[in-house]
Amino acid sequence: MTTQAQFQQLAAQGYNLIPVYRQRLADTDTPLSIFARLKQHQQAYLFESVEGGENWARYSIIGLGESTVFSCNAGELTVQHADDSIEKQHCADPFHIWMMLSKTVIVFDNLKDTLFLIVHADATAPGSYEKAHEQLNELENILATPISLKAEKHTPPHFESLTGHDNFIASVEKVKEYIRAGDVMQVVPGHRMVSD
Repeated sequence: MTTQAQFQQLAAQGYNLIPVYRQRLADTDTPLSIFARLKQHQQAYLFESVEGGENWARYSIIGLGESTVFSCNAGELTVQHADDSIEKQHCADPFHIWMMLSKTVIVFDNLKDTLFLIVHADATAPGSYEKAHEQLNELENILATPISLKAEKHTPPHFESLTGHDNFIASVEKVKEYIRAGDVMQVVPGHRMVSD
């Protein structure tokens, strides 16, 4: 747990965004059950990975998009801020992207069955340490609620590509160029789809 003394020490060193965290046992939960409890958040993600193609990686990460969301589609970059203001700009990059800056992150340690609940506090704002703890309390309350998932019968949707096969292959080739040039280490090209 981040103490107030640690927080103040980091702020005094010039850090302006400081992680305030708690750790809790999660031996009866899975990353997916934790993620399902956060369904009221419109913007969220769950990162899980596999090592060597067969073994689950140690950490799973859940991020909440209460900060800034970036999306680029058809040459238009949209930036949605936490106050719901929106900026739009033209961008020449042909990639479809969706990214967010997450101030609240949950790290699930699959080996030790523990959760790290993390809120990044703005050290320049008065009372930010206390506000971070209030947010952690709210998160603890959400995670303490029983999970409620209902499976309903549905017809599988028909998916259609917005990107198109040729454009997708071209984006993969562009990514390969970036990798060879040393500009990026890892990229996940998207193949945008729509469904009925």
